[in-house]
Amino acid sequence: MKRLLFAGLVIPVLAVSAGAQGVQVDPALGSYQKIEKELTGNLNAVGSDTMINLMGRWQESFRRYYPGVTIGVEGKGSSTAPPALIKATAQLGPMSRAMKDKERDDFIKRYGYAPTQVRTCMDALAVYVHKNNPISGLTLKQVDAIFSKNRKLGYDRDVTNWEQVGLDSAAISLYGRNSASGTYGFFKSVALGKGDYKDIVKEQPGSAAVVSSVATDRFGIGYSGIGYKTSEVRAVPLGKKDGQFFKADLDNVVQGRYPLGRFLYLYVNKAPNRSFDPLQAEFLKFILSKEGQQCVIDAGYLPLPAKVANKMRVDLGFKALKPNPSPASGKKGLQVDAKIGMYRKINKELSGNLNAVGSDTMINLMGKWQESFRRYYPGVTIGVEGKGSSTAPPALIKGTAQLGPMSRAMKDKERDEFIKRYGYAPTQVRTCMDALAVYVHKDNPIPGLTLKQVDAIFSKNRKLGFPRNLDNWGSLGIGPAAISLYGRNSASGTYGFFKSVALGKGDYKDTVKEQPGSAGVVSSVANDRHGIGYSGIGYKTSEVRAVPLGKEAGKFFEADLNNVIQNKYPLGRFLYLYINKTPNKEMDQLQAEFLKFILSKEGQQDVIAAGYLPMPAKLVDRMRKELGFEPISL
Repeated sequence: MKRLLFAGLVIPVLAVSAGAQGVQVDPALGSYQKIEKELTGNLNAVGSDTMINLMGRWQESFRRYYPGVTIGVEGKGSSTAPPALIKATAQLGPMSRAMKDKERDDFIKRYGYAPTQVRTCMDALAVYVHKNNPISGLTLKQVDAIFSKNRKLGYDRDVTNWEQVGLDSAAISLYGRNSASGTYGFFKSVALGKGDYKDIVKEQPGSAAVVSSVATDRFGIGYSGIGYKTSEVRAVPLGKKDGQFFKADLDNVVQGRYPLGRFLYLYVNKAPNRSFDPLQAEFLKFILSKEGQQCVIDAGYLPLPAKVANKMRVDLGFKALKPNPSPASGKKGLQVDAKIGMYRKINKELSGNLNAVGSDTMINLMGKWQESFRRYYPGVTIGVEGKGSSTAPPALIKGTAQLGPMSRAMKDKERDEFIKRYGYAPTQVRTCMDALAVYVHKDNPIPGLTLKQVDAIFSKNRKLGFPRNLDNWGSLGIGPAAISLYGRNSASGTYGFFKSVALGKGDYKDTVKEQPGSAGVVSSVANDRHGIGYSGIGYKTSEVRAVPLGKEAGKFFEADLNNVIQNKYPLGRFLYLYINKTPNKEMDQLQAEFLKFILSKEGQQDVIAAGYLPMPAKLVDRMRKELGFEPISL
């Protein structure tokens, strides 16, 4: 009996990436170990379109360790990677297939040695049909007969109609990639036995376009990476024998049961017997770590087993990574208020883009929020750019960002410029709390500082009233040594908040060495035994100490949640998101769900994981009420 293809069947298909299917990083793989040196510089990646989302995730996560690094990503197909490596216009060549002999030979002809191949993760190349197509599975021979004019795998007849595979009669529409794509080449090699595609295959410019085309064509079929799956399509189980079909999941790929499993590669130019460029080396070490493989899952692909990842590390001359005995994310003992409820996913499958431009302090936190939110809605993309809080208001005014993360409240002038443009004020969202810390080297024994002393150390005016300038540690009872000062630049909200509260709106000394990012301040202090600097508590490392602070001598308080809430710690603050919401109009649904997620148990857990301080349930519910959302307290 034939199964109906056109009866409007509703087959429940969840929009899941690999991350939503319960896939986890192998617990035997250890965490990335950040080096003490503050890395800066640029890397360019040119190649696979299939890997562009994944490359974006890697670069976003890597920049949380090294904010001074820029990684450009261009995805026009795997065949563009070898020429870019040969011409040295790229240092990284992402490819969704192995290099062909000719590509490898061209590289060797130019450099005298072969390019280095790095296996980064695994992928299941999926065969997609419309979500209402009930096909239970296909053999590889049937796939070949559908897509190829040669049928090299031996199926006995050409397949052009769904009736030939047990469904109602309807011509099959074919969608695929173009010849520049590694996906095109891999599918041709494995699924078509190196045969030729039919002339009627509608070539699409990218992997997402194949899926989109099939989603809008009830009789369509196409191929693309499993990371591009949406709720509008089904990934057909495949097999080598009729009736023995396997889903495109990690276990089936690792076990070799799913016939279209593959590695995704990065190729690099490394001369034999020479060390890697340090930036390139650290990026590859990150990819082959717990955090790098989590990015793989979040992008919808399949992580490497620890043995494979560590073998790859050793092949590259890196040390194998053993699992950490005790993860150290977030603040010790800190928990989300038990009264805050969990985020409630809506039934609708959200998709679309949000751009966040603003605070460098919040870039790690924004990254965690977007990663967690995409586990609910993998079709959503959230771009994050952190160049300082002062960049948020102009981006909101120009409409180039929908989210403006700021580590300080908007200034009157910024707010007035927004009102001048739109006729109403921007909406302020308190997302969490932070303690702005004053850092010293880990071996500095200073027991605490008053805010007046901090002012006298950093400011030329001493507006808080300390009687003398402080420029030597000897003045504070430590061994005599000139104090080295580190801080942020004027684009930063942290710069403005510290100037306002710690310096009483006074002026910074000219000797403050301005750093481009919060991590840069901490790194500088860590490498200077006589240094002192300020940055968010989320950037604390084992190489620095956060000095207890107070308003009175001898009454010093640690930078922790309790002291911030009770206003004992003098440099506590909120971290904000600003948005453009027209009064008396409903908020854009994607924007609304993202804010609801932030103001939930899971969103506040990300706050802790990023090293910041979660809001109490009362504040969360008050903020939700102000935004027109339902309360979430239990």
